Amino acid sequence: MCKQLKSLPEVRRARRLSLYLPVNGEIDPTPLLPWLRQRNVDIYLPVLRPFSANRLWFVAYRPDTPMVKNRFGIWEPDVRFSAQRRNRLPTWALDTLIVPLVGFDANANRMGMGEDFMIAA
Repeated sequence: MCKQLKSLPEVRRARRLSLYLPVNGEIDPTPLLPWLRQRNVDIYLPVLRPFSANRLWFVAYRPDTPMVKNRFGIWEPDVRFSAQRRNRLPTWALDTLIVPLVGFDANANRMGMGEDFMIAA
């Protein structure tokens, strides 16, 4: 998957890209990290918004980013640190999002595992 992603124009031209940390057998996109960093791409991870049900933030991710497990046991940047709050973006500010999915419906709506989340704009 990572080899194919590297060839996509949407990934190659991205300056701000969100990906995910895999759980429960999801395909692992993290082998892309060194390649993205070499290309000076800003990498973001989804974070469950604590004050808004079923919404996501996207927070900058670096090797030294403090991480915590969310309510589903998934690692995400710890937004209790003020630097993390300053390093978050709305969806529209990202160039490309790489998301795990089980499939998608006829309207291209993502079908994943567990609860559905809306990506906050």
